[in-house]
Amino acid sequence: MRQLNDPIAAVATPAGRGALAILRISGSDLKRIAKNLFGKLPRPRVATLLTITGVDKAAIDNAVVIYFRGPHSFTGEDVIEIQTHGGAVAIREVMRAACAAGARQARGGEFSERAFINGKIDLIQAEAIADLIESSTTLTAGLAQKSLAGHFSRQVNSIIEKLKSIHVVIEAMIDFPEDEIPLVTSTDLATRSNEVGLAIKRLIHKSERGARVKDGLSIAIIGRPNVGKSTLLNVLSGEDRAIVTREPGTTRDILTVDIELDGLLVRLYDTAGLRETESDVEKEGVRRAKEKVCEADAIFFVVTSEMDDLDEYVGDLTIPVFKIRNKIDLDGLEVMLEPLASGAYLQISAKQERGIDLIYTALADYFNIVSEPDNMILARERHITELNAAAEALDFNHRELYQCSPELGAERIRVAMRALGTLTGKYTNEELLGEIFSTFCIGK
Repeated sequence: MRQLNDPIAAVATPAGRGALAILRISGSDLKRIAKNLFGKLPRPRVATLLTITGVDKAAIDNAVVIYFRGPHSFTGEDVIEIQTHGGAVAIREVMRAACAAGARQARGGEFSERAFINGKIDLIQAEAIADLIESSTTLTAGLAQKSLAGHFSRQVNSIIEKLKSIHVVIEAMIDFPEDEIPLVTSTDLATRSNEVGLAIKRLIHKSERGARVKDGLSIAIIGRPNVGKSTLLNVLSGEDRAIVTREPGTTRDILTVDIELDGLLVRLYDTAGLRETESDVEKEGVRRAKEKVCEADAIFFVVTSEMDDLDEYVGDLTIPVFKIRNKIDLDGLEVMLEPLASGAYLQISAKQERGIDLIYTALADYFNIVSEPDNMILARERHITELNAAAEALDFNHRELYQCSPELGAERIRVAMRALGTLTGKYTNEELLGEIFSTFCIGK
């Protein structure tokens, strides 16, 4: 694994104007860099007001500088944090001066990568930093914070320790075959390893629920022109985002709106009305609508009558279809919700905002959306893959294998431990680290 300690620098605040801008430098030889920038290295963990000078030795700004001596810093290395006044010019010149003094521009996620390499955080916690930054709802932010605090890691490490203790006993059975192992020992081992297998399956369940929350839902709203798709989008979003007129074909391009459903991000796509048309612009809108259907997790199929000649079209879809009969105020019908195996059938009036709550109910019921943070882990695809690999390794007749072939039992335990160790980063490689940290923003 790479050992990195050359000085790196990056702006940690977003581009643009603001009250403050922050630049961080981490690595070796910071005393020399600090002397070039502001004349001295300040006392550790004391906010010190200093004047920063640029490449030409002219003053750039008065800034608050804090020095964190390693290993008592985020990265585990010496770190300098410089807080300048907000604005593009000052922080740009400070960055230029830092690079001239010997630092280099950090790669995306390099600060977090160094924190991982230096043992300040594990890989799950490192990924939680990026997830916290990218969070779009309070639920996902809370789940990311729990992982950053080590909640997920502690559960994984607890399972690894239990597997280690089982492995020790199995190795003893292998190393000392002349000592008769009582039947109760094999039975006890089988009970313990079965319990571990169940614990892993519970983690998989929590991870799959959390992954759904993390990824959110994308729903395409489709239907014929003038069935009320745009009106429905406006009602669900709580604002007039889409133009609503009596003229068919008003919506030409895809309009996207994000809403939150019990902590879950739901991204709605208002699409062009599906029909045959001679208009090249409208044809392109219809093409994009059909393309969005292929990318969506579910469909809101809006109609204004019981039967619609698009029924055959949506019938071929493999994703959930929520057929929404709109404008029931014109037909004298009542609101209703009928859950179906492939989605649901609803009757609503978007214009009168009747039955809108049933749409939320239908989604929550079908996708099992319940805001229960204690039963969720904000997992990534690789987390679920490794958990499944560990569960698969432990999927055998434990008592029989421990008695008849303890070597194979020990190997199964080792495979499970390695899969779980890959989660936390105990077992990793350059390719995996590069893939993970390359998705981070610069400065984190």
